[in-house]
Amino acid sequence: MWVHNPNPTQVSTPAGLWELGYDVYCAGKHPVSALMEMCNKKKWPQPEFVMVHHSGPDHRKNFLFKVVVNGCDYQPQTASPNKKHAKAMAATVALQAMGEVAGDGVYTGPVFTAATST
Repeated sequence: MWVHNPNPTQVSTPAGLWELGYDVYCAGKHPVSALMEMCNKKKWPQPEFVMVHHSGPDHRKNFLFKVVVNGCDYQPQTASPNKKHAKAMAATVALQAMGEVAGDGVYTGPVFTAATST
């Protein structure tokens, strides 16, 4: 079960999450863990994460992963600044496509606001 975002003005798309540096959690679980658990429950083979593309200089690479779940490929549309986030995005896309997660039910983490001076 995914936790819904209590703040509707906050970014709720996977691409926006990675730009802000948030991790996505599914009832306290990382999307990769949630996907692996789902595969175990359905008695499917473990998901296979495959790097589709990487680009950029060594200090600023972008990665794009797809995940193969029970013979089906799931791939996000945007690349991520690190491999962990890229795999999490692929897992999130797979969970959403399989109906395990609502597209708008992505938890975005804590809300940070700028300090104001008086």
